[in-house]
Amino acid sequence: MLDARYPLISCYQDVLNGEPVISGTRVTVRAIVEYDRLYHDAERTWRAMSHLTQAQVADALNYYSHHRDEIDAYIAANVRAYDEGANGQ
Repeated sequence: MLDARYPLISCYQDVLNGEPVISGTRVTVRAIVEYDRLYHDAERTWRAMSHLTQAQVADALNYYSHHRDEIDAYIAANVRAYDEGANGQ
């Protein structure tokens, strides 16, 4: 557990270089936020990631609401990495 305020979120240096994830999974808070941006609805986000509980999705979105800069930086880095890979760089 990263912080008692987010009991379902963890950071492990050996899992995705410490990026916040749903505890016990490799599902990043970043991925949940990106789904939420797509669907604009926590319930639809949860259904799209049906292997997670509603509580896990809610905790990830709560974590994001208090750590926007951190997660937005992970999102931007992921987009850059994708763009570089797609362009063969």
